[in-house]
Amino acid sequence: MENFKDLQKAILKISIRLFKLSKLLSMADKLSPEDKESIEKEYKELSQTLERLKAEYMKNAKRDNDQKEPNT
Repeated sequence: MENFKDLQKAILKISIRLFKLSKLLSMADKLSPEDKESIEKEYKELSQTLERLKAEYMKNAKRDNDQKEPNT
């Protein structure tokens, strides 16, 4: 996933999924305990993945920016 656009798309898709999961969790009283546990697990995993992707994106952006700066 070295491509910035691929990283941006992945970050956006995960962010949207996390938003949807958070909406489901806000209705936790209407969910079965199994569903709630499953949603919480997926939310946690996606949150961790999102943090890794954001870190990779920032690292690549910094490297790209460093390469664009003229050598003096």
